[in-house]
Amino acid sequence: MPVVISKDIYGSTYSLGYDSAQPERVLRRHYVEDSSTLTLAGAVLAVESQVTDFGTQFPLISTMPRQNITAKQVGVNRFICEEHYAWSNTNWGGGTGINTLAEYRLAYESIPVYTVGPAEASTGLPSTTAALFDAAGANRIGFRPASYPFARPVIRVSVPVQTATNPMIAWATYTGRLNNGGYTIGGLSFSTKQLRFDGAEIRARSTTVLKYQGSLMFSGARSWQMHHLTESSGSWTVTAVDQYDTGAFPSL
Repeated sequence: MPVVISKDIYGSTYSLGYDSAQPERVLRRHYVEDSSTLTLAGAVLAVESQVTDFGTQFPLISTMPRQNITAKQVGVNRFICEEHYAWSNTNWGGGTGINTLAEYRLAYESIPVYTVGPAEASTGLPSTTAALFDAAGANRIGFRPASYPFARPVIRVSVPVQTATNPMIAWATYTGRLNNGGYTIGGLSFSTKQLRFDGAEIRARSTTVLKYQGSLMFSGARSWQMHHLTESSGSWTVTAVDQYDTGAFPSL
């Protein structure tokens, strides 16, 4: 019967991350031998069944999962086995229960407007009382004034998540909605109705803890309003109205 003679022998390592979870990993090396014929697979199974103090999770670093066990023959019926604990290479942290990390990208989003002028601080759009872009169109009977695409600056935010519960369950109903209260992501704070939840990409990565991994995606803007054009007695009026509904976003 194969026996784990020594645990955590010379060469075992422990790496703790501070600014991010990316460098966190643990390598445990064990010496295994048997008096009879022992295979590589048998050595791995011996570690799995006999080294049970940590098992499939490393408790000292936020239950970091064990990724694999390897075995290398170093003599007749003698093996060095290694347990590798690490976060998945596709995701370094973030989300529920972990210090949230995030990626940011500045961009523009096109939105149709009817007036001409610089963006107002309150709406992020040209003033509704400014001159119509299609002033001539306003005088054509049976026609509405034309709009033109306005480039509204936005910030794209991607938040990596790794949880034991599928984040889709908590977030699905908020797709296309705005925050109904102050919300902070990775040090950036957004006031009410400034942050839109755009969706998520989630994968089921393992059968252990932190099973679901992926990203939650948001867009932030000064305001998420749009121009609304109405006609009364041949006169056209532009107003700014909310573009999306709101919701109480779950905590990260």
